[in-house]
Amino acid sequence: RAGVQACRRAGVQACRRAGVQACRRAGVQACRRAGANCPFIVCLAATIVSSAHAQCSPPSTTVRFVRADGGDDLNSGQCWEDAFETLGKALADANDAGLSVVEIRIAYGTYTGAEENAAFVIDQGVTIKGGYRGFDGSGGSAEDRDFELYETVLDGEEARRVLLARDDPFSFDPFAGDLKLDGLTVTRGSAFADAVLGGGALLVTAPSTSILIDVRDCRFTNNTAKNRGGAIQIEHALPLVARDCYFEDNIALYAGPGAGRSEGGAIFAAGPLTAVQCRFMGNQAQKDGTGGAIAAGVRPEDEFRQTLCEFWGNTVGSSTSSHPVASGGAVGVMDNCDDECEECHEPENTECAHATLEATGCLFVENVCLGNGGGAIGGFIAYTEGALATDRGAAVLRQCTFANNSGPDDGCAIACRTVDMGNSIAYFNLEVAEEDPEVCAEQVIANTTPTIAYSCVQGISAGNGNFDEDPVFEDPAEGKYWLKECSPAINAGHPDLIPDDVTNVDNDPQTDELPWDLIETARVKGIEVDMGAYEQVGHWDDCPGDFDDSGEVDGEDLGTLLGEWGVGGGYGFADFSCDGVVDGEDLGSLLGYWGCCKGVECEEDPLPENMSEPMTPQALMEELGLESIEELAAWLASLDFETMCALLEGLFGG
Repeated sequence: RAGVQACRRAGVQACRRAGVQACRRAGVQACRRAGANCPFIVCLAATIVSSAHAQCSPPSTTVRFVRADGGDDLNSGQCWEDAFETLGKALADANDAGLSVVEIRIAYGTYTGAEENAAFVIDQGVTIKGGYRGFDGSGGSAEDRDFELYETVLDGEEARRVLLARDDPFSFDPFAGDLKLDGLTVTRGSAFADAVLGGGALLVTAPSTSILIDVRDCRFTNNTAKNRGGAIQIEHALPLVARDCYFEDNIALYAGPGAGRSEGGAIFAAGPLTAVQCRFMGNQAQKDGTGGAIAAGVRPEDEFRQTLCEFWGNTVGSSTSSHPVASGGAVGVMDNCDDECEECHEPENTECAHATLEATGCLFVENVCLGNGGGAIGGFIAYTEGALATDRGAAVLRQCTFANNSGPDDGCAIACRTVDMGNSIAYFNLEVAEEDPEVCAEQVIANTTPTIAYSCVQGISAGNGNFDEDPVFEDPAEGKYWLKECSPAINAGHPDLIPDDVTNVDNDPQTDELPWDLIETARVKGIEVDMGAYEQVGHWDDCPGDFDDSGEVDGEDLGTLLGEWGVGGGYGFADFSCDGVVDGEDLGSLLGYWGCCKGVECEEDPLPENMSEPMTPQALMEELGLESIEELAAWLASLDFETMCALLEGLFGG
């Protein structure tokens, strides 16, 4: 298509698709020979416009620039000053194998497309980067980059898929080169036109297995698709790597009886999948589903990893059949061994390899499976004559936390063919029930006895470093699933069970041991390691007692503690001692923390009218002739509750 012969072969439609750039390269006569519908005036306009807008010094031959505010598709697109207005125009250059465009940079703004099947079509490998300042009138460089401040939004308008990567059906040039998305918000994509293909935000169908799909610092929100991949669907065993991405409220819809299952509310991958430091929230696979957030139909040899990821409130819907097959409220583990190994899913068949999920340092909270197994993680469940036959997927879990997930009574947290768990916590996971759900009898199930070591699992027998004891999370009601300083899970893990840093989360040459926990605190302190996704040292509040995060332990926090006074039957927010009741010991702890938090400058509270200088617990202690804050707390606690509250309020406010 870059010359006369290409125009002759492809005819009128090629010139229409390729537009101005193709006409300019092939020459006026070539386009005129191709047909009357590729008129001379288009080529002439291309020549005139090219001369009029040549403002780039120097122009880039490998990068195209796009800005919704002030761009123009008649520009060259070779610099910010002469940027295109639409992403579609930049992709036309990138899709042209005759050019050398390998990157597109997009300034802040919202970009839409008008094609029926996809807003933006990608025919060649390219890097698409958003979050640039462009020219926003506030000074600074157009190359300044901030994904949140200069948000670049690709919007499907609930009318079409947003991005489609495929081989161009009109070209002799197959898809070549990696596809990289960086710093984009992809939203409101809707994929319903295809018979079976999903991917409301991104569908990749290019058949080459030599390319990589690399997605970084992107947000995928409110995308929907029929059956598979509410946000992303990757076909043909292509590898997908997602780093520092956010997936929220994406849905794989149920298309109706006989139309297939709902798989992967956020992502469906038919090949290797790696997610690193990503967050999945409120995604859904509707009915007969697998993987409320992720479903991966990977081969046994494929990598399927999640490292330092969070899964909150994802759901897989109930089954439409008499035998429920839904599994994996957060992650569904599948495999592609059907065509290669006869009866590979039968439990007694040991000849077939199976897909394996490796989850490291991940948090699974409030995910729900309304079908068969695995409120958080589930292998696809198969049935034979009404009896449970087998699970397909396997799971290797290290340094993970599973809490408040809901599923069937058996395996309300995890249900897979095999389970290998170490240095992890599975507690407070519930049986699905309309009213008053109870903690399920078995948090983890597998076809064979799960291999569990140095973990805190509700209902498990002791031994091999395991125990069944409340892990004492900081404050689950507020989403704080790190460990209180009195947790039995602190220093209860085993350093030999910490996996290698195979995904290189800290981007350094050392990959022999995972360096961080979920929020990048050092994983190992000395030779000791905690159970679960968080290492307690560094997560216990930098300012304990500052319940309202004001930067100061003051009367407001004292009021919070007094509001929990005497509460038993659990670990209150102010129960510093973890003895199950908020009492004088905890009051002493709070008074000991009194004042500005470390490294924070705060204003002193206004003084009560009858006081001329600030009153602190230390000053009151000295005035009463006591020797320690603990003695002060004990004396205060000896008063009746109303007297104590009145005195404390008079002294400290709150």
